[in-house]
Amino acid sequence: MSATSVHQSYVVEQPRLVGSRSSAVERFAHLPRAGVGTVFLRCERMEAASQSFADETVAQVLCARNTRQRVVIAPTTRFARHLQGASLRRGVADRLEVTLRL
Repeated sequence: MSATSVHQSYVVEQPRLVGSRSSAVERFAHLPRAGVGTVFLRCERMEAASQSFADETVAQVLCARNTRQRVVIAPTTRFARHLQGASLRRGVADRLEVTLRL
């Protein structure tokens, strides 16, 4: 008998302002620790986010939950740079996809 792995997708809307590591922990606490396929991080309303929030977001979503892919939609250019830097430092850049605002 073989085990079948089911990976679910999740959408997480981001608020206008985010800033702390603890905020990131709280934002993603509802995600399971395993079986996460893709997390769509919706940032259309976001105006500002700190580098520490970006780093903890990568830690919580791509590292702690071993998410297969995270797609970040419409972040600010600065937040996108923070996410990309964090994913490179943590060795998970291949699982991060960013779609910038138009």
